[in-house]
Amino acid sequence: MRFVGTRVGSSHGATMNTKQTKINHRAASLIETLENRRLLATFIVTTTSDTGAGSFRDALSKANRTTVSDVIQFKIGTGAKTITPNSVLPYVQYPVTIDATTQPGYAGRPLIEVRGDKAGTSANGLNIGAGNSTVRGLIINRFNKVGILLVRSGNNKIVGNWIGLTNTGASAAGNKTKGIVVQASFNTIGGTDVRDRNVISGNTSLGLQLYTSAAQSNKILGNYIGTNAAGTSAVPNTTSGIGIQGGIKNTIGGTTVGSRNVISGNLQDGVVVNNPSSDNIVVGNYVGLNAAGSAAIGNGWYGIETSSARTIIDRNVVSGNKYSGVVLWLSSSNASKVTNNFIGTDKDGKYSVANQWNGVDISNGSSNNLVQNNLISGNWRSGVLSYQGSNNTIDKNVMGFAVDRQSKLHNGLDGIRKSFTTGIRITGNLIGNNLGYGVFRGSASTIAVFSGNTIINDALFNVPL
Repeated sequence: MRFVGTRVGSSHGATMNTKQTKINHRAASLIETLENRRLLATFIVTTTSDTGAGSFRDALSKANRTTVSDVIQFKIGTGAKTITPNSVLPYVQYPVTIDATTQPGYAGRPLIEVRGDKAGTSANGLNIGAGNSTVRGLIINRFNKVGILLVRSGNNKIVGNWIGLTNTGASAAGNKTKGIVVQASFNTIGGTDVRDRNVISGNTSLGLQLYTSAAQSNKILGNYIGTNAAGTSAVPNTTSGIGIQGGIKNTIGGTTVGSRNVISGNLQDGVVVNNPSSDNIVVGNYVGLNAAGSAAIGNGWYGIETSSARTIIDRNVVSGNKYSGVVLWLSSSNASKVTNNFIGTDKDGKYSVANQWNGVDISNGSSNNLVQNNLISGNWRSGVLSYQGSNNTIDKNVMGFAVDRQSKLHNGLDGIRKSFTTGIRITGNLIGNNLGYGVFRGSASTIAVFSGNTIINDALFNVPL
């Protein structure tokens, strides 16, 4: 009898079959691995429809299917388009780049509007929990809650968007609570390139909130908050421009021109830093001015207000606000530094752009603060008011002069006014030309150190009473 194929009892054939089986298993395993490690995908939004192939909702859903960082682009004909979700958009659970600057016709102004007035009472615009995501070039408005919510994971970038404006960039179409809420760390809102500027205006509550201790080490750079897209007139957020509530070590602004935020026109404070926040930095911004730094677009309350510990307020121009420029208040506000600012003038320190109360208020128990090397002139009341504080230092400031230290630029009341304050140190200041006293000591006040000051040409007495 002849046998076809492997002989019965042959060990060689069995070995070959075993090897082939192992190869097949390895190949299957490799295919499964490659499927799970799918390469980055780009999803194109081609329609303004809320659902179906080519919709924004569909692109978000597809990007959520794996952990890979995907890209969503827009090619909906050409020019300005509006997407109107009819329900809450998908929560972003894996990293994604949403880039609306890819819409044909884009030339530096956002063209894709995501309008939320039909999305439901619980709807935010975008809910991003993935981290390492980017949102670029969208208009997000009219949602019943927050325009953009960043939670859980950080390292996100929010750049080049209009949050709370119409698609003209000139008028309000506010989200019904806040523009952006950050409850995560190491995010960047804006950037130093003009193309990265967000305009966050017209929202019914805060423009931008850094919320809870989860909001740490975020950077807020180069944005317009409370103005139109041109930075020439107010489109107010209904409360404050930026609010920090519990956030730690966040930086608003920076030391370069490109990192400057314009925080103006809001109905309450420009920036408010509430206890128990700590160690936040507000640096290099225009607060209460237009984008040119030449005229007032005042905030409706204070320019910068803090009731938290160790706030650094440095190299800002804080002018044109309805009440005081900078406020340190309550016993929870301590060990803060107000340094190198122009308070009550234009950006060049030549002309008055008055805060309508005081330049700097240190009040209601705020202690151990430093006010140093500031130009505090042109305000309607006093340059510095210290009320119910203790152990504060006012050092090497110029009050009542322009930046050249010669031209008159008076405060409307005193250079420095103290009431119910103890242990204050007043050293090395140039104080003059004010319409009240150079230094006025009110009720129950003591001075720990008074030395090295030049006090001249004030309308009333120059020296402390």
